[in-house]
Amino acid sequence: MDMCEMQKIMQRVHALMRDEQARTERKLPSDAYFLSEDDIVCFPCRRGDSRYPYSADGMTLWAYSSGNVRIEESAFCILPGWENTHEPNLAFFFGEERGDVFCPVSVTGAARQTDEGTVVRYTVFTPAAAYYIAEGEKLDGCVKLYVDARKNVRMACTVINKSGRPLQTYLSMYMSPLFRHAQAEGFEDKWYRSCVVTEDGFLFSVTECMGRDLCLHHYGALVRSCGGQVSSTASPVDYKGGAMRQLYEAECLRTGRFAEEKHYCEFTESAIAGDLCRAALQPKGSLTISYTFSVSDVREQAVRSAHAAENEADAEEKPYRALPQVQMTAEGIDGQLLSYFLHNVFRQAEFCSRAKNYAGDLIGIRDIFQQLECSLFWIPEVCRRRMVEALGFIGEDGRAPRQYSYPRSRGQLPRMDLREFIDQGAWIISTFYTYLAVTGDKTVLDEECGYYRFAGREVSFSDKRDTALEHLLRILDFLLRNLDERTHCVHALYGDWNDALDGLGRTDDPGKEFGTGVSVMATMQVYRNCIQIQNILTHIGKFADKAKEYAAAAGTILQGLMEHAVVDDGNGQKKIVHGWGDKGAFRVGSFCDNDGCSRDSATSNAFWVLSGINEKYDMRRYILQAYARLDSKYGIRTFRPSFSPENDKVGRITQLPEGTAENAAVYIHATLFAVWSLYDLGEAGLAEEQLLKVLPITHEYISTTPFVMPNSYIENVQRGFDGESMNDWFTGSGCVLGKILIFEIFGFKPEPGGFTLCPAKGVRFRSFHVKLCVKGGELIVDYHNENSGERRFLLRDESGDAPERIVAADKLCFLDRDISGKKLFVAVVD
Repeated sequence: MDMCEMQKIMQRVHALMRDEQARTERKLPSDAYFLSEDDIVCFPCRRGDSRYPYSADGMTLWAYSSGNVRIEESAFCILPGWENTHEPNLAFFFGEERGDVFCPVSVTGAARQTDEGTVVRYTVFTPAAAYYIAEGEKLDGCVKLYVDARKNVRMACTVINKSGRPLQTYLSMYMSPLFRHAQAEGFEDKWYRSCVVTEDGFLFSVTECMGRDLCLHHYGALVRSCGGQVSSTASPVDYKGGAMRQLYEAECLRTGRFAEEKHYCEFTESAIAGDLCRAALQPKGSLTISYTFSVSDVREQAVRSAHAAENEADAEEKPYRALPQVQMTAEGIDGQLLSYFLHNVFRQAEFCSRAKNYAGDLIGIRDIFQQLECSLFWIPEVCRRRMVEALGFIGEDGRAPRQYSYPRSRGQLPRMDLREFIDQGAWIISTFYTYLAVTGDKTVLDEECGYYRFAGREVSFSDKRDTALEHLLRILDFLLRNLDERTHCVHALYGDWNDALDGLGRTDDPGKEFGTGVSVMATMQVYRNCIQIQNILTHIGKFADKAKEYAAAAGTILQGLMEHAVVDDGNGQKKIVHGWGDKGAFRVGSFCDNDGCSRDSATSNAFWVLSGINEKYDMRRYILQAYARLDSKYGIRTFRPSFSPENDKVGRITQLPEGTAENAAVYIHATLFAVWSLYDLGEAGLAEEQLLKVLPITHEYISTTPFVMPNSYIENVQRGFDGESMNDWFTGSGCVLGKILIFEIFGFKPEPGGFTLCPAKGVRFRSFHVKLCVKGGELIVDYHNENSGERRFLLRDESGDAPERIVAADKLCFLDRDISGKKLFVAVVD
């Protein structure tokens, strides 16, 4: 980064702030704006924080608009965020002269001073890098952060003299990495961490004991490039000026020098990297200091990689993502703002599909497969690889873990969460089915992968290997072994997708871990899985006996659901319950649950439709009534009414405050399942109304990143909750929104051998233009609602061999050969 690059970023922000119309059209909640489809500027927000991931091969740098930075790869934490350490672990400063001392200005906002004067800060997120800008009274500073293709963290800090007279200043960097499979430093960790100041930077060395028989060694090389004279220390005491001082009051930032320079640090202090570069800047002069940070379990590799990257040209990285091209218009919302937002939601899904961890330090089976089911439309090769890779983490008996991690070294067992959440395997089967239906790539079923051996909650290696198809059959067989003998519904075991409702599988029977409690949602998923695997086997002409077995199982499950999952009040009203406890002792989502409440569940109603059961047993009227009861100002709630803390039989959901997370809040993932079902029911108007409620761009305030989908909107006026969210980026709401767009609004309905095109008849969404890669070709759809009273399709292909065709119909059906290797243009007018 140089002065010109920094000034171009600043000029774009200044131009936006001068243009009132552009600010209005591109405004996001919480004082953020789109600069373009890809680039966002975030100003400080008192009640929230935005973040953006920069990653390569699963190693991710999280850049927060507040100045917080976190670096991780799967369960390995390289640099913890300050939410875990309560003090920044990465910070950059420049100094403004004030007499004989300096007033330090934090460029990113991390460890900022209380007396720094008038400073305007903002953060610009682009796909290539994060830029932190601090405009001071006399100096402007900028920090650029990104991860290069070789998994090196690249950092640069520039200061520009804008005062019109010569100034003394400095640039300073402070970094305190962790290098552990943990989220924060423990009491003994500093004993095993050292740092040495080298000729051009720092070298960290960390030993991590994973047990009596395994110690891992991690190295971090930080290589510096700077034109000025640099002073360095590896001691946090030297940098801050005392063992009990905080970073924001560091002595060196006032004096512009270290009292002493300690070039080696270990054991007695938690070793850090601290630099300070003094300079005399002429008017319009600048100073830049840049770093390359490389991490490896081999010392020489870390040093070699950091030096190789530092010697390369710092070229701007281009976004590697081939995201769907989407333009939409809608009543009551700016079309450009909506299109820009949806572009970033697809980016959110792709990032999650490539990541090596999820909301925590492990990666969830249900989480990754839902993300892959969305992203396979534009990165099918990546999704195929990740799908096969994840299959290798299931147990020999077909049980999928809840979560897993990527071992850092060969011979190391992965960390896994082996709690028996029954739904995990169901998402795997559905995603493989969608992949086959969208791409037509049957060879994925022949991929060979391995297993692990599960014994209780313990993991060990397995020598067993077979094909992806055989893995899928083992998964479905495991699910079917958990059918209840009496009700023919699936046992909940530890829980289902709504994992806070983890009490249905409990039992008081001695010697038993789980009872006969049932998850209706998981049962409906397994019903659909039976049909999906039957279709796959029929399509490829293999395992005919298994196909018949699964068809029979689907019929048995359907009968069980119709007999046991639907309850009535004796007055003509019906409900689809969420599940029941051991031996049917109590129900959840019935007219009278065990706490005496009449309760509704969003997901049981949604999956009655999404699993195709409503076509066999019509519950449309009662589902719409349930959604009306669940509705709120932020959308359809997960449950209503809430569960009180006294109702301990149903699980930990009762310990969540009313109106938060899954306990009667708008948990957006579940809300969007309901929206999806409304589209399937032909209720496009109701679906659009609910969809717009959950889009953050329709809100004035968002507590998380406003340009991607958040996790939830909580609401409880008595407790002071109103629209906050628990999380962003790592949440299923983004990928479900993407699938609603593709399958329902754009109307692409794939199946093995062909697809149907039937866009939703928009009420608020008036038009769209989309390009999708499907069936080995490219599908381009233009839709316009002109209220003509009749639907017309106009078709043409790029070859020109076939004449344009106009067809009056509600939907069109295509075979794979109609699009394979071609571009197919379809215009749809209502």
